[in-house]
Amino acid sequence: MKRLMIPLLLMASASAAAEQMRHSMHHGYFYGLQADALEYRYGDSGEELGYWSTEAWWGTDELKALWLSEAEYSFDHDSWETLDNRLALQTPVSDFIDLRGGLRFDTPDGENRQYAFVGLNGLLP
Repeated sequence: MKRLMIPLLLMASASAAAEQMRHSMHHGYFYGLQADALEYRYGDSGEELGYWSTEAWWGTDELKALWLSEAEYSFDHDSWETLDNRLALQTPVSDFIDLRGGLRFDTPDGENRQYAFVGLNGLLP
């Protein structure tokens, strides 16, 4: 399947704006929104799909609330192929690594579609 990537100047500008405005006037809390992918996919067979991967957060350097979303939508069937939403809390465990845990909800509905998760997130120098 070929991917037609929609240029996301919004991603770069939103990330830069989030850094500039990261400290709100309300007690050192900050917030942001990041879109890692926003795609329209058109396959050789004529299949049309939309895809996104986003992350929104609010909190302090010590504790953040996160909403992570990843989805694939079929325009042909007018339905979700996958839809993954995660609500999480994140706290640092070292200078470059964060501990992240929360709840994950996958739809379309079915059995065993709610999960709890715990993991590490970061970038090593």
